[in-house]
Amino acid sequence: MNDVEWFPGGAEFYKYVQIGWTPARNQRYLTNIHLAAYHIDAREEKGLPSSSGIVLSGNYSFENDLMVFGRLGWSDGIDPIAKRGATAGLIWRPGFYDDLIGVAATWAEPVAAELKNQTTFVAFYRLVVADNLALTADVQYLKNQGFNAEDSLVFGIRLRFNL
Repeated sequence: MNDVEWFPGGAEFYKYVQIGWTPARNQRYLTNIHLAAYHIDAREEKGLPSSSGIVLSGNYSFENDLMVFGRLGWSDGIDPIAKRGATAGLIWRPGFYDDLIGVAATWAEPVAAELKNQTTFVAFYRLVVADNLALTADVQYLKNQGFNAEDSLVFGIRLRFNL
């Protein structure tokens, strides 16, 4: 019989638990609130201690056409990207099939003390080409981003195909 080493170098796990509430089963994607907690084991080979955090998120939809959403997060340790963060935004369905228009803003306090708080603004449009094909274009403005001295304007495009 062969001895199998399941976790060479030791076991390092990511644990996650979430609990949520929605007012009705048919609204579970449109109106809900969630509280999640996670823990990441220390990764000794990389010299990273354990870390943990919690996230509170929720969204509310008005007549299935306009959704407001928000997220608050807190973490400890040096491995997460941010110690604290907050996101808020709006998503609107303009009435063309399942197309979406959205805007959001995020604020994050980085773990690295020498970095400034980062603010990100994003706007997007998702064009549903067919039931299983969508094209999303977005623009993002990043203020005080990580290790870059200048603010950035980023344009993106994504094609999503699902079976």
